[in-house]
Amino acid sequence: MEIETQQKRLLRRAGAGLRIVLSFGVLIGSAALAWKGLTKPQARPKQVIVQTDRLGPGVLTVAVAAVDLELIAPDGRRVHTASRRDTSITPMPGAEGRVDCAGFGSGKQDDSECTATITLQNPVWGDYKLRVSSPELRAETIVLGWTGSTFTRSGATSVGITVQPRQTMEFSVIVAPEGASQRTAPVVVRP
Repeated sequence: MEIETQQKRLLRRAGAGLRIVLSFGVLIGSAALAWKGLTKPQARPKQVIVQTDRLGPGVLTVAVAAVDLELIAPDGRRVHTASRRDTSITPMPGAEGRVDCAGFGSGKQDDSECTATITLQNPVWGDYKLRVSSPELRAETIVLGWTGSTFTRSGATSVGITVQPRQTMEFSVIVAPEGASQRTAPVVVRP
């Protein structure tokens, strides 16, 4: 029986030693995990940057000095800045054409002090025709600008044009999510 008792004693001592080693292992492992958790860098809250110029709907703007503008949408609807209005033309929804003159109402302004502007809310993507006319020879720069949430970015481009007296010049502009750009060169519109 002594042999059995010694084996039991050895097993008991080995078990006690193993429990001590496992306890130290668990204690050291827990301390390492706690240390890792305490020293882990805290994630910064993400900043949301809001582009205030892109909160609203998409807007396409066409502006030029001292000439008449007409914008024709891909579906045929139109908007003018000229004083003459054709009532049979279906107006473009969300579009406004206006002429702003410096010193308006004072009787001292002339055509060279005026700016023609067309503003189009939520433009549809596609080819637009831009017609330009003037009673006299003019060399002007037409500015096309776009902004708003329907465009991937805000921007502008310019198109130089020479308008012959009492002739209408026309060119195409493509409007896409990336912005607007000139598609064709200006040509005289034949009646």
